[in-house]
Amino acid sequence: MPLLAPSSQLTRIAGVNQVITSVSDIAGPALGALLLGITSIGNILLLDVLGAIVACTTLLFVRIPNPERTERRPGLWREFREGFAAMHAQPGLGGFFAIAIAVWFFIMPVGVLFPLMTLNHFAGGTYEMSLVEIIWGGGALLGGAVMGARNYPISRIVLINLMYLVVGASFLLSGLLPATAFYGFVALTAAAGVSSSVFNASFISVLQTRIEAGLLGRVLSLYRSFGLLPSVIGLLSTGFLAERVGLTTTFVLAGGIICLLGVLAFCTPSIMRLDARKS
Repeated sequence: MPLLAPSSQLTRIAGVNQVITSVSDIAGPALGALLLGITSIGNILLLDVLGAIVACTTLLFVRIPNPERTERRPGLWREFREGFAAMHAQPGLGGFFAIAIAVWFFIMPVGVLFPLMTLNHFAGGTYEMSLVEIIWGGGALLGGAVMGARNYPISRIVLINLMYLVVGASFLLSGLLPATAFYGFVALTAAAGVSSSVFNASFISVLQTRIEAGLLGRVLSLYRSFGLLPSVIGLLSTGFLAERVGLTTTFVLAGGIICLLGVLAFCTPSIMRLDARKS
């Protein structure tokens, strides 16, 4: 994307991408359920092939610049080292990645527990579970729309750190709610959905403006890989915690730690200066 769009518009474009993703997450399952009553599962799976054909065909009409490479010979280990070096190329960038990965360590596992929270703590049913999922997706859609509407005169680093605090507070407060406050849980879920979308748009745009375009793919791949392993460990440990200390306590613990990580990011000058430094 940095090769196709001006850097001043990257945050808005990331917001638009969040809208597209959120619409797909909301409309996809509904469309799939509708089609199951009309045609066979084999025909429905063929829609994926059709989507790929449409996507690849549209890309034929887009000229994507190809950055010059200093070394033509491919090498997986060398490219891994180059991507890892790019993640630490500027003061604060390594800490920026580390805190984001640590936050995902606690966000992803707790996200899996939302249906259990609805069923066990709030004594809900299928309607309540569906409502929570729709509210999360709707919040993400709203957050993406807000970010895609215009550029805002606020540091993206400040936005990212604020979103850590919002997500952490929503988890923490969800764990403190009484069993009769289901709609309070719904409101907190909406806040978490909005903040996750704002975080993703801001995070991606920071990387797009701070990392050389030729290395961006490697850096994003490494970030997602590094984030995946802690998330898997977090899923296992959260299941253990939920069984041992309870669902609500798990929400409180995870939310509190995410808030502390947000405070840590605010208190790290090299991270706070990332969005002030020009590439």
